[in-house]
Amino acid sequence: MNFKFKWYHYLILLGILSIAIYLFITFQIYVYILLTIVTLNLLWKYLFCRGKKHPDGSMVFNLSSFAEWIYISFIASISFIIFYYLFTAKPVWYQWIIPSVLCLAYFAKCFEIIKNINDSIKITLNEICWVDNGNEIKCKPKKCHFSYAETEAIQTNLYSRNHGWFLNITDEENNVYKLDLKMMNLNGHKKSIEKILKKNNLITPNK
Repeated sequence: MNFKFKWYHYLILLGILSIAIYLFITFQIYVYILLTIVTLNLLWKYLFCRGKKHPDGSMVFNLSSFAEWIYISFIASISFIIFYYLFTAKPVWYQWIIPSVLCLAYFAKCFEIIKNINDSIKITLNEICWVDNGNEIKCKPKKCHFSYAETEAIQTNLYSRNHGWFLNITDEENNVYKLDLKMMNLNGHKKSIEKILKKNNLITPNK
């Protein structure tokens, strides 16, 4: 059945378009901020979260020191900006609470990144090796899957739950290992790791 526009349909479309234009003009700064965040996130993953192929055919996933220091500098800068605002604007005492908590969380996050700066995952055709907080573990995987769950990594925002990606590995002896990618500074590598695991026929559906 063909749908035929009536005069009031055009009025409705015109109204919707007018509202959309008004919202864009009024809140365009927020649109630009959102687009900037999305663009930087995609660029970050493209530049630093792709893994590195070694001559032996293995893939190593490790956030480079350069990228980690960029991240640390960014977080530290936010903390200094917040502190600068507090000491110059001098708000009432209760307005110090949330910004101060965020600043402390940002500084703690910097130390957490430094602590796990050498964490990595190495995947070959029949072996997975990872370094977590200085401890190196190897296993012959039978199957792997990802899960999105609560992490012990430090939370740096107050508007979302403290969750991150976990790589769950079951080896040939049915031992289960659960790697906290966010704690290992590898949360952004999830898709790249998943891709190589699928290629090696090790990935199973998320649980």
